[in-house]
Amino acid sequence: MAKEEHWVQRLFSPQFTVQDLFEPPGGEDSLTFEKRSKERAKKVEKIYNLATKKIQEEEKRKRKDYISKMIVHECEPKLPEKDSDSKNTTTACKNTTLYSGDSNFGSDIEDYEDICIWKSKDLAIIRQEMREKHLELKAQKIQLLNLNAEIAELKTKYKKTEEAYENVQQALSLSKRKSQCYALHVQQLEKDNLKKDLELQAAKEELKEKSKTVSNLSRDLHKAKMEIQSLVLQNKDLQKQGIQSKQQQEIRNVALIEKEKLQYSLHLKKLHQEMETIREEMNREKLLHARNLSALDLLRKHFSSLPTSKIPDNFKVNFIQK
Repeated sequence: MAKEEHWVQRLFSPQFTVQDLFEPPGGEDSLTFEKRSKERAKKVEKIYNLATKKIQEEEKRKRKDYISKMIVHECEPKLPEKDSDSKNTTTACKNTTLYSGDSNFGSDIEDYEDICIWKSKDLAIIRQEMREKHLELKAQKIQLLNLNAEIAELKTKYKKTEEAYENVQQALSLSKRKSQCYALHVQQLEKDNLKKDLELQAAKEELKEKSKTVSNLSRDLHKAKMEIQSLVLQNKDLQKQGIQSKQQQEIRNVALIEKEKLQYSLHLKKLHQEMETIREEMNREKLLHARNLSALDLLRKHFSSLPTSKIPDNFKVNFIQK
């Protein structure tokens, strides 16, 4: 079995052999060719430097978003195609920024494509290989996630089975204890049954004695019932007498109440008459008082209109004394 070549060796096969190293150079043509190749290499380096600076500045901004997206896609095992698309888009963005770095970059690449180590075909093959590797890694990660999930499920199932086994053992131990307890309980019940049989026999004898006493008591009850019936008849007679006495007493009470009502009505009439006489006297006094007040007002007006010199002194004194 021949040893497989590395993918880099397959892509970039050497363009010269060991014999080319021992042969002499090809004169002036080789020297001019080397100078031109060096100048072109320097120009390409300048172009690459400018492009790399711009790419680095843009990548610093986009790196956080890109990393977060990649982490999210790695955490989603069912969507490998989206991750590959995002990878392709990021590589395409890098290529566009690289080619847009300088307006003369395209023409320089076309001129120096033969001299440059990384050709467009080689780069395409490299990208394809990297994509395949990336897809393989994604598939392996998905398998790993699925295996981890299966392992977690198996662990949970194992724990559940262990718990079920422990529960079964506990149930068995409890059932054994219960069976032992039931056996003891059965023995105790047999002993109790023997005791209860003896107690039943004693109870039957007691019942016979009690039946005799019950028959005697029934006789006594019959006698008591007869006595009660006689007492009930006497009570009925007494109730009739009481009802008659109550009726007579009620008639007397009604007569007394009517007498008191008549006396009260006469007394009220007298009081009303006295009140009317008092009201008439009060009205008379009010009329006299009003007349006196009107007369006093007339006198005040009369004396207020007269001069003070015409009023006699005796009248003043008498009026003040009054």
